[in-house]
Amino acid sequence: MAARMPHGSALSLFRRLNYFKKLPDDLTISTTHGSILTLVGAVAMALLFVLELNAFLAVRLETTIEIDDTVDTMMRINFNLTVDDAPCEYVSVDLTDVTGTYEHNITRHISKVRLSQWRRWIALHPDEGAGMPAYIKPTAAELAQIAAERGGADAA
Repeated sequence: MAARMPHGSALSLFRRLNYFKKLPDDLTISTTHGSILTLVGAVAMALLFVLELNAFLAVRLETTIEIDDTVDTMMRINFNLTVDDAPCEYVSVDLTDVTGTYEHNITRHISKVRLSQWRRWIALHPDEGAGMPAYIKPTAAELAQIAAERGGADAA
């Protein structure tokens, strides 16, 4: 047996940290029960390893078909834009959605209104008005008032 070093040395401390100490022979004698338990454990570990490896490496194709009924539904969007110094015929609305559908120059249900310099209604664009709700359209009295404010000129 090797000679022991003093307790204060670093090597002595290092030897005490050994988790794999040599056991006496009477504690390492093989028994039938221990052998059976070792064999069962080894078989279980091997079986689990093979099954998990098989599950990891297996390629399974799964096909599902779902009907997305929200693609063709229309959503109502209300907006009010004022574009200064731009005639109505040069203003257009384009629509793009998440799926990449693109619509250029949408005119249905969009009304363009010509405004005065005081941002008062002068007239609807000639192509507009059919889809405009009645509560938005200027009345004849409002159009007359706007014409009077402009100095008697007719609404364009």
